[in-house]
Amino acid sequence: MTRRQAAILAFIATYLREHTGHSPALRDIMAGCGIKSPATAYYNILVLQAKGHIGWEPRLARTIRIIKALK
Repeated sequence: MTRRQAAILAFIATYLREHTGHSPALRDIMAGCGIKSPATAYYNILVLQAKGHIGWEPRLARTIRIIKALK
């Protein structure tokens, strides 16, 4: 896992905790992690999903959930 992916995963976990289970949108992740390109954020979300760290329904809004957190 890259540092950026770890930062995104940590951001998602914090966002879920602070917003009572509401998932961050892609733009929230971009702003929270300092990512300028939606494609970069989207790619890293796909990688985290492929690695089994998050669950996500790409066509539905705010559906990201943590499956396997960092240790």
